[in-house]
Amino acid sequence: MTDQKKRFHRHKWEAKTFAAPEDIRKTFFGFNLHEKKIKAVHVLGYAENFSLESVYARCTGALYPGEAIEENILSSSDPRFDTVTFPRAAVLCNPVVFIFEDDTTFELLPYGKDGLKMAVNAIDPEIIDDINDTNIDSEKLFAGLKGCSFINMSVRIKADSEDPFFSLFQTERSYRFYLSNEKTIQLRQKSSVPAEYIINVLRDPERKKSEKLSFKEMQDIVKDNHQIVIYEGFSRDFKICPAKLNPEYNEDADPRFCQQYIKKYEEMICLDEDDFDGFLYYFMEKYYDNTLPGNHESFEWNRNNIYTRGIVIKMLYDIDYYASHLRDDPNDPEVKAVRDRFWSALFLPYSKRFIDRSEEEKQHIISENIDVAVDFYERFTERMRVMLEQALDCMYISFEGP
Repeated sequence: MTDQKKRFHRHKWEAKTFAAPEDIRKTFFGFNLHEKKIKAVHVLGYAENFSLESVYARCTGALYPGEAIEENILSSSDPRFDTVTFPRAAVLCNPVVFIFEDDTTFELLPYGKDGLKMAVNAIDPEIIDDINDTNIDSEKLFAGLKGCSFINMSVRIKADSEDPFFSLFQTERSYRFYLSNEKTIQLRQKSSVPAEYIINVLRDPERKKSEKLSFKEMQDIVKDNHQIVIYEGFSRDFKICPAKLNPEYNEDADPRFCQQYIKKYEEMICLDEDDFDGFLYYFMEKYYDNTLPGNHESFEWNRNNIYTRGIVIKMLYDIDYYASHLRDDPNDPEVKAVRDRFWSALFLPYSKRFIDRSEEEKQHIISENIDVAVDFYERFTERMRVMLEQALDCMYISFEGP
């Protein structure tokens, strides 16, 4: 990547995972945080609930039936939106970092059925971005926690099913941290969506519902930046994951319980379907090998598609090549095959996507905003190379559609 931002890399994060509630509590109290006062709170990377699409969807309820929002919601002064509120919460897939007045840190990440990852002083307090740029000002979102100290914490594990098998996928884990100002921070995660969790500030005294943001507070917190999001873990339409052949595979067995490939899910990343189609499908077709075990005649949109490590490495160099040419001259005939897959809507903020435009206008939009594609390609190839490094035992990469 060409930018010089400090970014969080979860593979370099030296945090330990604790599963048993007693171990989590013991470790928490062992950090001796009760005398430290919070200076700021950083959520790293992208907060899904504050995507512009989510914000627009929440605001449409204040309009007349069938009316659309045609302005930038972050600069709107329409009084009808004054009644719209937002939870003081963030939906994340990376750690939350509490920064104290002495510039030490306390870092937390719910990690599915494995428990809670915790560390102190392992993340630079200046970092706010991961492979994606952050889309909110989390210091403002959690400004009410400034000056508070950690007093106590509790762990709650709730299974929605008594069946041991189904409880693995239907268990909700919540970690509550009680602060000196009588507020409570809750980190909540469901096993059915292990890549994401919610951090919110609960109201006192009920401690059941999240504090609310006004519409104007939301406008001050959400950043008006546009970037193609790379999601960590299982969360979106297109899933990319290291894989290896299952030595016990039997083609006559029930595919629900005996897959041809064993996947390393902890290294999975995901993309929205439209982003995958616009920016990566050209390369998927170009490098597809229908002779690999389990592959079909051609790339299958709604099924598993397998690529060898060697082919993926070549593909990443090819993406780098096109990204470089796109940056130098987005109208270069050399990049036409890639550019022909681009949609102008992918290069625009959500507020400007649904306006009728001529084909000439669409091509102008792509050229003027080509940095959106270049930025994505640079971040994607970096993350894929990390995936390859972290999964040396896997000889394949799976690209699986929705």
